[in-house]
Amino acid sequence: MSDFGDSREDLDTTGWIYEPNEIQISFRRFVRELVDEGVLLKKDWFRRSRKDGRFSQGVGLSDWTRWTNDARFVAWFYADFPEAQPMSKEEFALLDSLWTDGVVNGMQENEDWAYKLYANVRFKGDSKQHGAEEARELRSYLNDTAGSKWRTPTAEA
Repeated sequence: MSDFGDSREDLDTTGWIYEPNEIQISFRRFVRELVDEGVLLKKDWFRRSRKDGRFSQGVGLSDWTRWTNDARFVAWFYADFPEAQPMSKEEFALLDSLWTDGVVNGMQENEDWAYKLYANVRFKGDSKQHGAEEARELRSYLNDTAGSKWRTPTAEA
């Protein structure tokens, strides 16, 4: 019995646990080695698998597409790749903090790039908001008048 009151035999595991085949197991190990070497793109995994002796013809995009149609495969495959998980809110906050520190350091050292970058980021939203207000005003004008104020009356003959 587990801490949750269930024995392993009582659990129905069909449907949510993925049972990979030998090629998939081998390919995941192979990819783990490549990722550890800094090879991160699937196209490189496929290309290198053709040259590796573990795979007769290599693993290709069609194999990958067929495998990834099953969400259980995806969950199983990437369980060994925490670096492939989406970044958390906390990780983004840390990067934002580091980025801000870098820009501030650049400004303190009178680096031109830092001032330009700060101005670009700081005032970019203001110009978008101003542009959105102008566009809203123009749409309102055109909708209310159907654009008739843009035309001059034609002279009658």
